[in-house]
Amino acid sequence: MRKAGPKTALPLGFALQSLGFASLATLAVFPPPGGRPMLPALLLITGLALGNMCVMPTAMGLVMEFAAGRPAGAYFGLLASAGGLAVVLATPPWHPSMNSPTRQQSLRSLPGSSCPF
Repeated sequence: MRKAGPKTALPLGFALQSLGFASLATLAVFPPPGGRPMLPALLLITGLALGNMCVMPTAMGLVMEFAAGRPAGAYFGLLASAGGLAVVLATPPWHPSMNSPTRQQSLRSLPGSSCPF
């Protein structure tokens, strides 16, 4: 992905990560056919892994470019803080669906689940 450049690698990586989460959300509402209870987790992990493979090398390279020979610790901290801020800002709109009865039932139906919710 380094050869593709950040204009391609970052959107592609974030799209793959988003697809992983979207598949998990979709399969929570529309459960997979019988005999495939691990499909949601498998799709989530695959999307996150492939997305990270695209995003992380590119993002780390950009941090080093921004640092321009100066100590890079503050720049890596800024990158981590920006990611945390994105999570904080993106979570509230989804909060009502986190406690839905459908989600709670889906969690209870997983094999070996001892979810107290």
